[in-house]
Amino acid sequence: MIREIDRNDIPACADVIEEAFMTVADEFGFAPDNVPRFTATDDDSLIVNTQGINLCYCGHDCAKCVTYLATKNNDDALREQSRRFYQEEFGQDIPLEQFNCSGGRSDDVFALCQQCPFKRCCKEKNVESCCECPEYPCKTLSDYQAQYVNQCNQIQG
Repeated sequence: MIREIDRNDIPACADVIEEAFMTVADEFGFAPDNVPRFTATDDDSLIVNTQGINLCYCGHDCAKCVTYLATKNNDDALREQSRRFYQEEFGQDIPLEQFNCSGGRSDDVFALCQQCPFKRCCKEKNVESCCECPEYPCKTLSDYQAQYVNQCNQIQG
């Protein structure tokens, strides 16, 4: 039976797609480093990969970001956790009410991400994410990913 799915169904659908894909991957010689990348835009304009992860242009997983989760769940304890992180790690004294973000691809991005160089670069090169750029990975992105992407201010799942 075919039915319309909603946002909550995306991870389960991605699992089905991934499982189906893996059944033929060996036959075609796909490995993690050469597997095709598939992305789609959901109704919040976030990129959703085949594992159902909301990704920023740089590859940061919004779904695990403390600031994003604080906004999504309207959770002041998470906002405070994020505020402490930026204060302790970067010396930033940001008011609690500024800890709001609806994802790196939304119009409501966290204050420190509003001038994202990766978003600007992707727009200039007309690509959906850095991984689709012919210059991927550039030195700027490589350095940023090594230090920050999915490595700090994240809820580990």
